[in-house]
Parts: sequence; structure tokens; C-alpha cells
Amino acid sequence: MKIYDSVHGFIHFGSLETALIDCEAFQRLHYLRQLGMAYLIYPGGTHTRFEHSLGTMYLATLIFDELASEEERPFWRQMVRFAALCHDLGHLPFSHVAEKRLLKEGGHEKWTLEIIESPHFAHVWESAEKEFPGKKVAETVGKLALGEEKYLSIRPSTPFSKWEKVYSSIITGDFFGTARIDYLLRAAK
Repeated sequence: MKIYDSVHGFIHFGSLETALIDCEAFQRLHYLRQLGMAYLIYPGGTHTRFEHSLGTMYLATLIFDELASEEERPFWRQMVRFAALCHDLGHLPFSHVAEKRLLKEGGHEKWTLEIIESPHFAHVWESAEKEFPGKKVAETVGKLALGEEKYLSIRPSTPFSKWEKVYSSIITGDFFGTARIDYLLRAAK
């Protein structure tokens, strides 16, 4: 499958990512504007969490492919792609403004983790676990999507492996995380 993105061009997806994108919990991101109501003042600021999640996955894959060695690739590449797609699942309309009033403790990250672990994606994770036996896909995706600091604020007793630390920073890093890079590219167009 491929989808044309106004920032990155055609973005290609495998069957596992297509199954995730087709889930109702992911499709709802079509209706969440990343900049809230800013489009009323800045007409170009209309991009959605859906577009942003696709772009975050695209950029995370580019970075991963430059950093990872061959033996790490199959499992970790898939987890990075899943996590990049899922990193914003818990967002509400009106971006972070509504979050502070409505979601309270844990914010959208807590909701993101709950959605990742919900029945909405169980069939996707089960399919991935058939491809990667013995791996805890939902847990790994949650860790990479939230990053170490946010994940541990919700689940403080969960250890992060060195690879989970490295690969989560591709998505959630403060300065060069792909979520931030994609956001800046979209806001600048």
C-alpha cells in the first residue's frame, strides 16, 4: 500500500502497517487537526494527526535505516514503524489545550498507551507476534511510541532495554525526534 503525502511524497506500507492504519482507532486521527483551530488564522495549518503520524513513520524509517545494523533490522524496524504511527493515538481535538483540562494525569501519552494495548489493535499485534515469535509487540510499541521518560511516568517499574532507549529517541527525542521534525516540516509548508 502507498499513500501520497504532501510533505514526503509517496509513503509505502507493508501489510502489518496497513492493518494498523485501517483500524478505527487510527482512522480517527483523520479528524484531529494537529494545530487545533490555528487554521482559522493560518489557512495553511490544516494538517491532521493522521498525516503527521504517517510522516513521522516515514522519517523514523529513514533514520532507523541509517543507524541499525543488519541483524537488528527486521524486528526493530517494524517496531519503530508501528510506534511512529501510534505515537499520537491518545490526542484529543484542539491539541494540547483540551488535554490539560480533560485528561489530567498522564495526558495523551497515558491514553496512547491504553489505545495501543486495547482490543482495537490486538489482531495487528497478534499477526506481528507470529512473524516475531517470543516478542511482546504491544509493550515494545508502547515503549517506543512514548519514550522512556513518559512511559516510566505511567509504568515506573518497567525496565527499558538499551535498544528501546535508542529507538524510542528516534521518535520522541526532544531535538531531533521524528515527531518534532515532521511537525516542523508540516507547519513550515
